[in-house]
Amino acid sequence: MNYIFENTNDLPSKIVNTEVNNKNGIKPIKDQNSFVVSYYNDFIISNSNVVRENNENYINKRRLNYIEDKIEPIFISLLKSEEISLDYSSPAEKLFLELLNENSSITLNWLNSFYVKYFTDEKIHMNILRLIGNLKEEQISSLGILIATSALCNKNVEIKELGMRAFENWGSLNSFNVLSQLDIQQQWLNDYRNQVIKDISKNYGLLS
Repeated sequence: MNYIFENTNDLPSKIVNTEVNNKNGIKPIKDQNSFVVSYYNDFIISNSNVVRENNENYINKRRLNYIEDKIEPIFISLLKSEEISLDYSSPAEKLFLELLNENSSITLNWLNSFYVKYFTDEKIHMNILRLIGNLKEEQISSLGILIATSALCNKNVEIKELGMRAFENWGSLNSFNVLSQLDIQQQWLNDYRNQVIKDISKNYGLLS
């Protein structure tokens, strides 16, 4: 079973079961406006006393726990049901972007833990790399750089390639600075890295 969120006035949201469609990955959402209801404020206020409501650490912990307990199983199911593509925005990407828009700090903190937790699951690992590579660098912050850099050290060739592809898609000065300092032994990956560095240098007028 997959679980998706459906808009409701109940707190914080109503979870409904839906069967996975093997062809399309997941059935359409009943409410096209949103994957995730804006749950943070209602959830925190309803589960906090007056003293705790004013404690930012407590509030942030509640937000993180909510994502881990309620959202993460959905996210895993979406990542396992289809391969994230460059051609369209997948359900997993839509879900992640909504979380990011709700609270980027908590979401990135959760993604960091999630990435480490599922590091050995190659399907999830590769889809995370595709997801962050499709985002703008400012959306994923320095966490994206760290995840992509770690991918270049992975023994899986496709994971290495997806890590470099993320740097290529960002095409930023941060990407240039990181890639310029890496010691890459595989010839094909080093050639790919050099081409990305060359393209970034050209775009930023760094070529002498």
